[in-house]
Amino acid sequence: MSAPQSSRFALPAASIIAGALAILAIALSRFISGPLILVVVAAFLIAFILSLTLVAQAAPRSFGRAAARVLVSLAGAVALGYLLLFAIVLFGQDAIADRTNAFFQPRGLSEVAAAQLNAPGLEALEIPTADGAVLRGWLARGSAAGNQPLVIYFGGSGSESSDAVAHARMLAPWSVALVNYRGFGASTGRPTPANARGDALLIYDTLVQRGDVDPTQVAVVGYSLGTGVAVHVAEARPTVAVALFAPYDSLKLVQPGASPLYAPFQSMMKPYFTPIASAPNIQASMLAIVGGEDNVFPAEMSWRLAEAWGGPAAVRVYDGEGHTLSERNDASWREVAGFLARAAGRAE
Repeated sequence: MSAPQSSRFALPAASIIAGALAILAIALSRFISGPLILVVVAAFLIAFILSLTLVAQAAPRSFGRAAARVLVSLAGAVALGYLLLFAIVLFGQDAIADRTNAFFQPRGLSEVAAAQLNAPGLEALEIPTADGAVLRGWLARGSAAGNQPLVIYFGGSGSESSDAVAHARMLAPWSVALVNYRGFGASTGRPTPANARGDALLIYDTLVQRGDVDPTQVAVVGYSLGTGVAVHVAEARPTVAVALFAPYDSLKLVQPGASPLYAPFQSMMKPYFTPIASAPNIQASMLAIVGGEDNVFPAEMSWRLAEAWGGPAAVRVYDGEGHTLSERNDASWREVAGFLARAAGRAE
């Protein structure tokens, strides 16, 4: 093959590869954050645009032929990009779930938050795991003495547990344990769906052995991603109540309604948190607190979870509120406090 003939095919091929890699980088930016992924996306997009320009200029002096070559390069880039993405998602879901920020976005403990946590009635917790990680957080005591009923709180995908200390105090006389996932706050290790579930059971088992905790009066509260963790605990361990802020029925790497870029892969995605599968096995009362304007986990998810619940279940919708209502809406926490009081009365 002559040099001109070789370059005739090399340039479109380079264009297709650059475009495919740009599409792949854009798709993976859904799971990987930071400046590096932005640089990679920009680099491949620029390379793709430049190569398309060269493809058009290298075509014979005919607008139709130049346009056809550009369209072929575009179609090839899309097809190859989606083929690569298909392979990565199909064979690498577990790696994406465990090694990217698809589910967890760890946050450290700020100096301001740390200074505010040296308050009376707040005890530092440290729970070692079997594989060498250390889970750290706090126990907000419901009262000064005696065995107290216990709430174990599980935060969202980007939540650091100290954020919920002020609201936790509204649940008195219940003591509230707020222990960070691995990699959050002062907890060590890598957060993954599997170790979040396993660590949640460890937290429960450790705390119910304390002399200042009433093991017959344990409830779980979860927010967003943490609602799936809370439901997992309620299925596996005795609980008297389950309160869920912005819950979901099932959680995949990419949820329905996400960007059209991922639409072709919905049927391939497997769930990593499936509270709706656990729900029928739980007899403890459940209260779901939902924002009427929640566009992350719409209210329909909560209704489906409630319909599958084995025990009494209620859904409370706060009109005008979004996904983060638990972070600023004191009325919702007061409602949870009343729900816990009623649940404790039934359990006595």
